[in-house]
Amino acid sequence: MTIVPFDSVARAFAVLSLAVLAPASVGQTVGVDWQSTTLTTASGDLNGTPVQVFGLVNGGVFSLQDLSGPDYAAAPLAASQEVLDYAYNSNWLASFASPVTDLLLHAKFWRGPNNQNDPATHDYTFDRPFTILSGFPGATIAGNTLKVPSDNFRDGILKFAGTFSTVAVVSNNATNGSRQALTFALTDPAAFCIGDIADDFGSIGGDGMVSFGDFLALLGLIGPCGPGTTNAACVGDIADDFGSPGGDGMVSFGDFLALLGLIGPCP
Repeated sequence: MTIVPFDSVARAFAVLSLAVLAPASVGQTVGVDWQSTTLTTASGDLNGTPVQVFGLVNGGVFSLQDLSGPDYAAAPLAASQEVLDYAYNSNWLASFASPVTDLLLHAKFWRGPNNQNDPATHDYTFDRPFTILSGFPGATIAGNTLKVPSDNFRDGILKFAGTFSTVAVVSNNATNGSRQALTFALTDPAAFCIGDIADDFGSIGGDGMVSFGDFLALLGLIGPCGPGTTNAACVGDIADDFGSPGGDGMVSFGDFLALLGLIGPCP
C-alpha cells in the first residue's frame, strides 16, 4: 500500500481551496450581427459564421430590443440588442454557412393577441427538436411544436441541441402579418466555461467556477442525454468516453475525466 505524505495532501487541498475562492468571469453569449435585408431574406454574421434567413413575408427590418431580462436569464444578450423584426406569418428557414452547435433562438413578442379570433395557442412547428432554455411562461412543447398561449406576448430562449446547418419553422395558425422579433445566438467558445454546470452545492446553473459542485451535479446526470431523455439539453456532456473534448450523447466516466482538467475559475 502506498502512503501519501500528509504535506502532499495538505498542499493539494490548499490548491483546490484557492481555486474555489478565486474570482471568476461569466461566459458570454454572442448574437447575430444583422447586416442586410430584401423583401424575402435577411443576412448577418453569427460569431464569424454567415447566416441567411429565407421566407420572410414583406421583408424584415432590424430593431433594438432588451434581451437581458429574466426571460433571457439562461443566456442573456444586451439590453439594446439588434434583432430581426419580421411578420408572424413568415415560414422561414435559417441557413448557416458552416455548421453551428447548440444554437439559441432569442424570441421577442411572440404571439400573443392578434385579433378577436385568436386560437387558444399560436403554434410554431420546427424541423428539429428543441427545448425552452428560459422564459416563455405558460408555453408548452408538443413534439417539435412550440404552443404559445394567445393571452399575451411571450419572450424567451429556445435551444436546438446538436450540430447542423439549417433550422426552419412553420407558423401553423398565423392569421395575419403582425410583427414579432428574433435573433440567433451562440455561447462564445472563447468565453464559455466548459464544465461549469452547477454552483458549489451541486445545483444546476453555472457560477463561474469548476469545482466540487460540478462533480456533484454530474453524478445525478449519468446516462444518455438529448431529446427524449431526462437530460434533453445534455448538461454535463462535455467529452467522449476517453475524456477528449466534445459531447457524445452520454454523461459518463469520460466527462468526469475531462472535468478534472478544468478545475478552477472560468476564463
